[in-house]
Amino acid sequence: AESGTVEEIGMIYTRIVTPDGRRIYIPNSDAASARICNYSAEGKRRIDLAVTASYADDTQTVKDTLLSLAAHSPCLEGTTPEVYVTGLLDSSVQYTLRLWVSEADYWPTRYALTEAVKREFDAAGISIPYPQMDVHLTK
Repeated sequence: AESGTVEEIGMIYTRIVTPDGRRIYIPNSDAASARICNYSAEGKRRIDLAVTASYADDTQTVKDTLLSLAAHSPCLEGTTPEVYVTGLLDSSVQYTLRLWVSEADYWPTRYALTEAVKREFDAAGISIPYPQMDVHLTK
């Protein structure tokens, strides 16, 4: 599956330009039978940023830290950022930060938030665990 901005719809092909500057030609027969998701039609997008923290970390502290980061992001007026616990994984608790931004702010905000999560988790003493395995030896 390819994603990009439609540049031209011709008789045989639809030409799109990808975010990294490639031109892709998709046969119209493929485009006609494919599921197409238009990310820019509404002018807004929701960022769903999933992060993990240790089971030892306080849930409310993690949620407050994520909401604090969202408060410094260009959220759309009339929307409120949300944080949920979305998974209890093998080595960590998964949280999802959700916020609405303009379509133009989506990627810059997503990248800035991802970097800020690492910085702010480090400052707050929240650990981002990696997969671990306990091995017990018996005789």
